[in-house]
Amino acid sequence: MQNKKYVFCDCAIEIKHQNPILKKNNYSLFLEDFETPDFSVEVIDDEKLPEKKGQRLFKGELNEVYLDGETMKTYSAFPIGKEQIAKDFACRVNNEKLFISFYKETNEFLVFEGLRLPDLLLSKGIGILHCSFIEVEGQAILFAGDKQVGKSTQASLWEKYAGATVINGDRAGLFIKNGKIMAGGVPYCGTSGICKNKQMPLKAIVCPSIGKENELKMLSPMESFTFLLGKFAYNTWNPSEVNAITDLLTIVVESVPIYSYSCLKDESAVRYLSERI
Repeated sequence: MQNKKYVFCDCAIEIKHQNPILKKNNYSLFLEDFETPDFSVEVIDDEKLPEKKGQRLFKGELNEVYLDGETMKTYSAFPIGKEQIAKDFACRVNNEKLFISFYKETNEFLVFEGLRLPDLLLSKGIGILHCSFIEVEGQAILFAGDKQVGKSTQASLWEKYAGATVINGDRAGLFIKNGKIMAGGVPYCGTSGICKNKQMPLKAIVCPSIGKENELKMLSPMESFTFLLGKFAYNTWNPSEVNAITDLLTIVVESVPIYSYSCLKDESAVRYLSERI
């Protein structure tokens, strides 16, 4: 039996498999030894996935969830072929077993897609936020918002003019550790290709927009909560996930300054912000 151990933010996951699990994407950056896992999952290669039976809790384009007595099964699918027909490729059973079908070689991408890693992390209080994540003097600043609002641009400007390090170009994991709000690297980084395995205290979240001048406004906890909730990855159909992200975000908006920032796309935006946060 092969064992591989990963730590994502503050969640330790052990993967057990009869054959080697090939490296794929950024997951191997998070290999780390530990004694006691939060989750220990056995990966089983099988041409036929477990039967879909019991109460269907959810059905989406690429995901189905069933409750059969006390057994929870989550089926994941990929669009296959020119017709892009969704075909089931994995079944997660109670976070303890993962069945993978129709692939010749098992790799990290298949395993963590099948496990639905964001769901596992959220069950341990770790929320994944859509943002550009930079480190400045040992603290995290996150530029959060929708596409095309300047998140990556501001992160790059801070790297160029303030000596910041971009930890992740598209995502950050938020969690609480020893009473502090922390930001940590996660394996998802969009098209940026920037992904580092680091974690540090969260200094601020900045919600940028393209403006004609630099103007900063601190948001109230309610404004912050409303704006950021839709920027996290969670299943709205799952009450436990809704509660988990609500609890986490409530603590974040009450503990960390969150700003709306209408800004230029030049060095002045860095200077203006750095003098005020």
